[in-house]
Amino acid sequence: MQQLALQLKDFNPSTIISQKTMKIESDFPFVNEPDIPEVDLIVCAADSPPLAIARYLLTESLHSDTPIVFGGVGLNQGNCGPLLISEDSKLEQLANTQQLLDTLGEIGSVFSASYGPTNSIVSGYISDLIIQFIAGEISEDQALRRIQF
Repeated sequence: MQQLALQLKDFNPSTIISQKTMKIESDFPFVNEPDIPEVDLIVCAADSPPLAIARYLLTESLHSDTPIVFGGVGLNQGNCGPLLISEDSKLEQLANTQQLLDTLGEIGSVFSASYGPTNSIVSGYISDLIIQFIAGEISEDQALRRIQF
């Protein structure tokens, strides 16, 4: 997240970046109403449990009408996107996430390691996607793409 913050600050020095860190030890944060402060964009690059966190942040994104972008890494792979802007795209992603949670259960919450260079690559992709979004240079269809490598 620090690299992403620096890249966004380079693009617009007046950008205010807030980060919320939560340690997940149970379903506790997911049974209550989301409590994320008002923001312009949610970046979900959380580790574990990935599906539960995605559901939580998608719910907050819908509740607050805030765009949300996803990204993540493992030891030898990474992904960036989608950037969800419309309510329909968020609802579809939430339904897919819930279906995965219903199917996989705890398997969807397996911890996996990440790798520093891969983290840097993914944060670069996420930064580029966010900058394009902020600058109005990306369409909703383009934002829905997911980059995997």
